[in-house]
This record gives sequence, structure tokens and C-alpha cells, in this order.
Amino acid sequence: MQLDGTGWRPARPLDAINPETSPADEGTMSKLARAPMLVTFAALAAFYVTYRGFAPQTLGDYGPEAAPAMSALLAGHIHSFFALEPAYGGSLLLRAPASLLAKALGADRLAIYRAGTFPCVLACGLLGAWLTTRMRQRSQPLAAWLPVLLVCALAPLLTDAVLHGHPEEALGGSLCVAAVLLAANSRATLAGLALGVAIVTKQWGVLALAPALLAVPEGPASRGARARLIAVAVALPAIQLLVAHLETAGAPAALVGGAQQAGFAHAFDLWWPLAHASRQLGFGSPPWWIVNWSPPGVVAAHAHELIVALSVPLGALVVRRRGWNPPVEACLALLALLFLLRCVLDPQDLYYYHLPMILALAAWESYTRRAVPWLTLSTLVLLYVVFDQIGATDSHTWADFASYLAVTVPLGGYLLARLLGHPIRRTSVIAPLSAATARQ
Repeated sequence: MQLDGTGWRPARPLDAINPETSPADEGTMSKLARAPMLVTFAALAAFYVTYRGFAPQTLGDYGPEAAPAMSALLAGHIHSFFALEPAYGGSLLLRAPASLLAKALGADRLAIYRAGTFPCVLACGLLGAWLTTRMRQRSQPLAAWLPVLLVCALAPLLTDAVLHGHPEEALGGSLCVAAVLLAANSRATLAGLALGVAIVTKQWGVLALAPALLAVPEGPASRGARARLIAVAVALPAIQLLVAHLETAGAPAALVGGAQQAGFAHAFDLWWPLAHASRQLGFGSPPWWIVNWSPPGVVAAHAHELIVALSVPLGALVVRRRGWNPPVEACLALLALLFLLRCVLDPQDLYYYHLPMILALAAWESYTRRAVPWLTLSTLVLLYVVFDQIGATDSHTWADFASYLAVTVPLGGYLLARLLGHPIRRTSVIAPLSAATARQ
């Protein structure tokens, strides 16, 4: 209750205060942070990242792995596409409309790659715009929402993914975070659609299934909502595999097998001490020896399966500690932890692999912190130092291994402690999207 000139009247909850009319929120940056301006910024940032800041650019892995399949698809040779598609071939289907438009305009292979890259990178910027809009609706300050927006739209991990020819990493990560937020907002069907598209984009999207299911609000219809989420999420990859099977019998095996195998090893993972080196003579004048590192056979065959399997006990621990309806913050923390484990336990871990984890971490801090998202920013900086400074020579040294674990192990321990420690209390700043929708 509040006392005014006419007596006592009910006090408005903090969430009901309209930030649009708050005098403290009328600065220039706040006026710019309207939804249309945020979308425009996301588009401009995506254009900038797609061109890697207008720096020299190659096709990366896209050239040998995906370009033949994309060329076949754009030429209308569906059978050849499914015969040539890589393990992440589903992402090429999503990028095909933009690539087809570029081809119709007479673009070369690099321009076609950039055209398909743009919507993938744009998804990250739009996720940042979504989180920023929500943060401003809860009167969170500029120091909180601006870093979240910039991390989602312009993180160095994005340009590294584009450099290596894997912009689908950005699309998959954004869709996984969106699936959890949509599930928490009582949009189970849309959450299943986002998750299904994420799995089609990159198979590691299945890691978001447990966080999305736990994010569904508890209620009379919660079981039906979870069933719809699972059904829609599973249907899309199943259709992809079915069509691939009908077109060419070997494609499903290539899709699944390619996702399971980890054929080479880097120093930035937990398995590095078990890796073994082999040498081969490189071509050139004069020729030189190339050292290749490989993980043990059992690790190469089952590391990716182990990563997926860990989502089950971790999800069970969250249910045991917080029940079937944990706060959306806990679901985002679980998603960030699973994406972190995906990097730490993958023998061929690369810098851009951490992009989905950073997106989930930024979303989590947008719910749990009112001020600067220090954990996201510090993790981003430390990963840059480890991969771009300490490991810049690609020499695969013990210094690379030690520095990487020095960053990731404490981060994983912190996220696990937040998941299993004292429950996060709901406040007006970290209220889930579903609660905001219920008040509208």
C-alpha cells in the first residue's frame, strides 16, 4: 500500500512501471533502443560480421564440405544434394533461399556463401534484440542491456565461425536459447519448432531438449505442452532423415555418422593428454613435416555421444533439486553448462564452438543480474586470450591445455553450483517471460 493525498491505495508492482515514461530512461541511448532500432542494428551488425569487418575472407570449411552440396541444391539436383551434404546439411536447406537470391543476381561462390551466412548471423542479433527489449521493460540499466546486445550481435566468436565456414553455429545457438525462452513463455509448439530447426541445423541442438522441457511452466496442461514440444522437435529431424533415405540410401548414415565422429584432436579439451601424434610430409618447396594429433579410438567414436548422454543426469539433478518447474534462469544455466561440456569434451574443440555457450550465458545473466554481465564478458575475453593469444600458433601445447582448463573448469563449477545450490529467488528483474505474459 502507498499513502497519497486521498489515503491508502494499492502499490503498483515494479514490473508494472512503464519504462517508456520513466524520467531516468529518457536518455539518447534509451530512445534508440526501441524494437525497430534494435532490429535495424541487428541487421547492420549481421552485415558487418558476414563480411568479417570487410577483411580478406575465404570460404573456410564451406568450400570443400558444403559448397558442392549447396551448388547441387541451387541447381535443383535434389538427389545430388543429399548425396553430397555434410553432417550439418540441414542448415544448407535453411540458407538456400538467401543463397538462391544471390545466385540469381549473378553472385560468385563467395558471395553466395555470404548471402547464406547473413540470416545465420542475423539470428544472433535478433536474440540480442529480444533480450534487450525484455531487460528494458524491467528497467534494467544501460550497463546491463547494452553488453548483452553487443555480445549477441558482434562477438568475435561470430566472425571466427564465419571465417571457418560454419555460420550455422550462430543459427543453432540462437535457436536453442530461443527454444528455452519460448518454452518458459508457455509457447511449447513454437519452442519445439525452434528446437527442431536447431537440431536440423546442427545435431548438438539436442542438448537444449532437457532445458526446454524443464522451462515449460507447471500446470494442468504442462504434460501436454511437453509432449507437443518433443513431438515437434523430433518431427523435423525425422523428416530430414526420411527424405535423405528416400533420395539416397547412404545419406542418413552420413548425417548421423558424421555427427558422431571426432577425427582429430586439439589441445583445448579434456582429452588432450590422451591424444597421439602422427607425422606426414607436406607438399611444398622445400617440403615440411606436418604433425597431426588424433584422439584415442574410443574417444573419437563416442565423445559426442557422451556429451549428449550427460544431459540426462544433469537434467535429473536439476529436477531433484528444483522440481519439474525450475525458474527459467536455472534452465538457461543448465543450457550454458551443457554447451560448455560440449566444448570441453569434444576432442576437436575450436574457438567458435563456444558461441552457443556464450549466447546462453548472456541470456542467463540478463535474467539474474541487474548490472553489467561480468561473467559473460570475462569469459569472452579469457577465451579470446586462450585461443587467439596463447594458442595463436596452433602448436597444440600443454600451455594451451592448461590455460583452457583454467578458464572452463571454474566456469563449469560455478554454473553447476548455481544449479544445485540455493534456489534463485524470483524478483521483478529476473521474472520469467511467462509471468510477464500473464500480466499483459
